[in-house]
Amino acid sequence: MPGITLTKINPKAASPALTVVATFPDAERVTGIAPAGPGKFAAVGGNENGWVLDDPYLNIFKLDGTILPAKAHILLSADSTNGRIVRWNTQTRTVSTAVTDAALNGDSDPTNPLPLGVNGLKIRGQYLYFTNTFQGTFGRFQIDLHTGAKTGPVEILVQLTLPTGFTNAFDDFTFDSAGNAYVTQHFNSVIKVTPAGVVSVVPGTGTFESPIKTPTSVSVSGDQKWLYVTTGMSDYSSGGIYKIRIAA
Repeated sequence: MPGITLTKINPKAASPALTVVATFPDAERVTGIAPAGPGKFAAVGGNENGWVLDDPYLNIFKLDGTILPAKAHILLSADSTNGRIVRWNTQTRTVSTAVTDAALNGDSDPTNPLPLGVNGLKIRGQYLYFTNTFQGTFGRFQIDLHTGAKTGPVEILVQLTLPTGFTNAFDDFTFDSAGNAYVTQHFNSVIKVTPAGVVSVVPGTGTFESPIKTPTSVSVSGDQKWLYVTTGMSDYSSGGIYKIRIAA
């Protein structure tokens, strides 16, 4: 199996180019990445079987691609197929279920072309924020910051009009320093959700003319002036990385 690579790009370069920083020889895809300490990142990978990730595993690596020894750290990831949040203990190299809740569930109907439940995850303050692709929700609940266990009720912040599908679904999201959330929404939108709950479409997205098609993930630049959006394949374009100005 040739494996899959994780790459980096410098968006400020005159001619941005992809550089390989890690290779996962036993994976067909990598589904998530998160900081795991200074200069370290954690990535979840596995083998593709439809929407199921067979034999998932966690790698800790430096930006030079060197795989690190396990460290005493707990990471959370979304099990979108089984509708739960998984706890990875990199010190004991064990995996366990951190949270199960109906708000995380996907669709058990095998004929649904997009059955995924809980998808994007971010911790902010005492809360774990999440998107649910099948249920069309962006929500949050309080957690124990040491174990990841759920300690408060689920709050739904945004609910899409049902039914969901490839042209109506939430994917990943991020926050800016002011607490605004930016959520990728298929088919062609990134929405902004303020701390007060005001929802709007980010200019430059949400139109057929926009190059943003099937947005899958989003990040805010360090100076808080730009969004960087990754997109997937669609009938109209191939996947790519785009930037959108959000502040002067």
